[in-house]
Amino acid sequence: MRIVLLPGMDGTGRLFSPLLPFLDKDSTTIISYPTVGKQDYDTLAEHVKSKLPDEEFILVAESFSGPIGAILAKSNIPNLKAIVFVATFLSTPSRPLLKIVRHLPIKLLSKMPFVSEIYRFYMFGRHASEGVLSLFKDVLAELPSKTLKQRMAAIQSLKPSGGCIELPVVYIRAKEDRLVPYSKCLEFKALFKNLSVKTISGPHFIIQVNPEGCARVINSIHTC
Repeated sequence: MRIVLLPGMDGTGRLFSPLLPFLDKDSTTIISYPTVGKQDYDTLAEHVKSKLPDEEFILVAESFSGPIGAILAKSNIPNLKAIVFVATFLSTPSRPLLKIVRHLPIKLLSKMPFVSEIYRFYMFGRHASEGVLSLFKDVLAELPSKTLKQRMAAIQSLKPSGGCIELPVVYIRAKEDRLVPYSKCLEFKALFKNLSVKTISGPHFIIQVNPEGCARVINSIHTC
């Protein structure tokens, strides 16, 4: 069964590089997002639908991609057999913080000497390697500012939706997540009937900081 990875807000899939060595490379697909055009969730979900494999697969939706995973779950896609949501949300995780960040010169700030400590505090944890931080900075530098702000606007417009979906679902919760509170995990419990929560020690970017722990969860479903 194939593993389909949906990336975080960067949309490139490059930040999955720490995770890939722990997955079966021959059965893993990354679907990246276009950097031009509309960046709302419905549009991006349609893009993902057009790229899905013709074989059975499990979906891994990281952070920004959680709502896309939920949209696909409601679409009754026959080959979709399970979803792993990673440190993600169905409604805006922190509206005040997001509103502030949307108006900051993010790409300029990313070049400041103090920014690594900010990234460690909010996203990667204090033990994050320079390699992981450099990868993130490189990806951020290549992302158009307009695209990034459009995706932030998409998050800001989110509202929780109801339903009772029976698709098997696992939510990987980052224990030290400073961006997505535990209450967002509860929204998934309200939507998915067959949901289990796996708490893994680490910050919001749990896939990048603890890829082996995340891979164990993903592979346990992949081999079922």
